[in-house]
Amino acid sequence: MKNAIALALFFAAFAILGAALYPHFQQPSRANNGAGNATALEAPKATLENGSVINHVFLLEGGALPDALAVKFGELVQFDARDGRQHVIAQGGGDEFNQSHSHQVYRVESGSFGPGEAYRVSFSRTGTFHFHDHQNPKIFVTVIVYLPDSNASNSTR
Repeated sequence: MKNAIALALFFAAFAILGAALYPHFQQPSRANNGAGNATALEAPKATLENGSVINHVFLLEGGALPDALAVKFGELVQFDARDGRQHVIAQGGGDEFNQSHSHQVYRVESGSFGPGEAYRVSFSRTGTFHFHDHQNPKIFVTVIVYLPDSNASNSTR
């Protein structure tokens, strides 16, 4: 009987501890190379003195956060190295093991940047753009650039 009680207390303590720690160990989800199952998150934003809006993407060991985002035409996307590693961000999709990937005609490549550094991208047209990191095969980001609906403010009257 004592063993059954001790075992029950052990499992109860394990379940409580696991539930408390689980959110801290979740990895950001991968955009699955634009296959449509990525969850678009609200990217942290900053506004510069000149009025430019920057949408931040944090590059982490387990992936990018957010891994999919929608930005208004004219806004910037900034890839921030937050994991103490070197990164080379390139436009185009790729597989999880970086064995084959494509670079679209609209080519963007950052060059190497590391801890405390960032790389900004501006877009000259609307559309869906895929990025990957040559240094970390877990990092894929999908950016959707759109024109804000200029009639949106008029439709609420």
